[in-house]
Amino acid sequence: MARPRTIDLDRVLDAGERVVIRDGASNLTLDAVAAEAGISKGSVLYDCKSKHALIQAIIERKIVTEDKKINDAVAKLSGQKNAEIRGRIAVAAQWLGEDAEPVALQLCSALAQDEDLQCLVRASVNQALAKVADTSENPRAALVALLALEGLRSMHLMGFHKWSAAEFTGLLAEIERIAITQGDSPAPA
Repeated sequence: MARPRTIDLDRVLDAGERVVIRDGASNLTLDAVAAEAGISKGSVLYDCKSKHALIQAIIERKIVTEDKKINDAVAKLSGQKNAEIRGRIAVAAQWLGEDAEPVALQLCSALAQDEDLQCLVRASVNQALAKVADTSENPRAALVALLALEGLRSMHLMGFHKWSAAEFTGLLAEIERIAITQGDSPAPA
């Protein structure tokens, strides 16, 4: 009978994120992740067969975590107009006071060099664009709002600028105002 597994994937991915932050994505090794997690390299290999698979799993977890937050926020607005974009804005409001995610900046270098990883993020972005456009009264205004929100998010995640609470709240209010703008702007072709 096989021994029960005592090391979970989250422990491996958490260690992977710490190594990426400390050493950079290009210097990530399975040995370094194993040492960081205090486990054997074989345990890392059990979940992630390669450096590429480890980075992919970290990115997938980030996407799933963010999607869950968004889906929960949208569900709270169920039946209301423009729920998808407004749910995304509600999630963005939670960023206030949070620190930047240094792992995001480091993972950008891995994304820039890997078409498979780009496809993961591209699929997530395309899904967000479609959901927002398909569920908004004014798809063009909602897409402009989503682009503004993603720009704000990128600046936050990368730590490029820290807004005051008043500025951040004001920007989100303005983004929401854009999102719910009435009109007959057609969806982009």
